[in-house]
Amino acid sequence: LSEGGLAATAAEMAFAGGLGVSLDLQPLAKSSGLSDNAVLLFSESNSRFVLEVSAAAQASVEALCRAASVPCTKLGEVTSTSRLQIRGTAGALVIDSALGELKQSWKQPLAWK
Repeated sequence: LSEGGLAATAAEMAFAGGLGVSLDLQPLAKSSGLSDNAVLLFSESNSRFVLEVSAAAQASVEALCRAASVPCTKLGEVTSTSRLQIRGTAGALVIDSALGELKQSWKQPLAWK
């Protein structure tokens, strides 16, 4: 995960692909034992990766992870909405933002005059 944790990583992946993302933190909370949305979204702990795979490859990737005893949790999917939408541990939307607005904010520190 990049600096900024899962939320920043998902946004950066969406910027690169030009597509939206819909995530659900409930499966991650269950598999990790963590319940705080902020921790799940912004933690920068080591050795965590976000993979984007086609639906056709999902079962194979999960099987490889299981075979290697590597924890693996499906968090969501790519959408055509041009939005980053994340449901928190209680099931409510905690982030619902247009990618254009997020990208502008993300680039702002680099907009030197």
